[in-house]
Amino acid sequence: MESKSIGSIEKWMDKHAYANNIPLKGMFELTHRCNLSCCHCYIDEKERDLRTDEICHILGAIKGAGCFQVTFTGGEIFTRTDVAAILSHARDLYMCVQVLTNGTLIDEEVADLLHDLCIDKVQVSIYSSREDIHDSITRVPGSFSKSVRALKLLAERNVPIQIAAPVMRQAGESYKGLVSIAEDLGARLVLDAFITPSRSGSSRPTEFQVSRQVALEVLALSMDQGDSDGTESHLKDRETCSAGRSFFAITPSGNVIPCPDLPIVLGNALAKDFRGIWEGKEANELRAELDLSNFASCLTCDLMEFCPRCPGRSYCDSGNMHACSWHTRMRAETYRLLKGGENDEKGRYDLAGG
Repeated sequence: MESKSIGSIEKWMDKHAYANNIPLKGMFELTHRCNLSCCHCYIDEKERDLRTDEICHILGAIKGAGCFQVTFTGGEIFTRTDVAAILSHARDLYMCVQVLTNGTLIDEEVADLLHDLCIDKVQVSIYSSREDIHDSITRVPGSFSKSVRALKLLAERNVPIQIAAPVMRQAGESYKGLVSIAEDLGARLVLDAFITPSRSGSSRPTEFQVSRQVALEVLALSMDQGDSDGTESHLKDRETCSAGRSFFAITPSGNVIPCPDLPIVLGNALAKDFRGIWEGKEANELRAELDLSNFASCLTCDLMEFCPRCPGRSYCDSGNMHACSWHTRMRAETYRLLKGGENDEKGRYDLAGG
């Protein structure tokens, strides 16, 4: 009952923030440096890192503008030697803090820190239940065992953990074994059948994209596990996504962007106060561009009620946030099949062309 109540409050906060352009949630990329070399990485243009004091200054600014939750990501955040100071400062500001990491640099000391700071969630990326396949994707031998060890250390300390598992062609069916790994650790498992194009617009990472048939199987497994995040359309609620309205991202050099998938620079949080950027000309113009009236073709599309419309994915695909992204359309088609598609003679959904 308590978790349902918290979920209801969070949903109300999200809607209120969206309607009033309050930057409730943000993602802060602390660095583009990483100790792994994943084949599908979407970061192909690296920025310089901010100093500790610069990051702390920006954290104070986003909190003052209304930010309640900040998610720290990279690159790999634990390649920075000042992570403890950064996380501690965010908690001193009474912000809800989440961490995205590959986990390979988390030892007992780091796990103790994350526990002591009451971090809301730590998400660790695992690409396969098989060590050899995972390590072939990260291109660093031993990375699987280190990531799993991190999850165990965190679970022992009752730190909320989540496994993020983008499913790629080379994983085969080994992703299915992650279900038991997650259950053993008490972790939430988030499977994703879709690979993000690179931030520069290159489609290279999508070379590892699974077929539509496999995508259907992955999403069906996710829903069996009770994970329905991202399977609902906000278009049917007459809304676009939260980017630039209640959500934002900050890059390692301090650039404010609507979302990691929509890298349109609204301003730099070192050069200008964050609130001034959020309420400024560029941000207001972006919100006007993201108004539902500019997505007329979406509103007449037969996939509308299944479509998790993502302007960022469209922007990465074609440079046009209003275009129909093959990536998003594939998701919508898959969700339609899961929720109401017709079965073929073998009892499987018809995925002609997939």
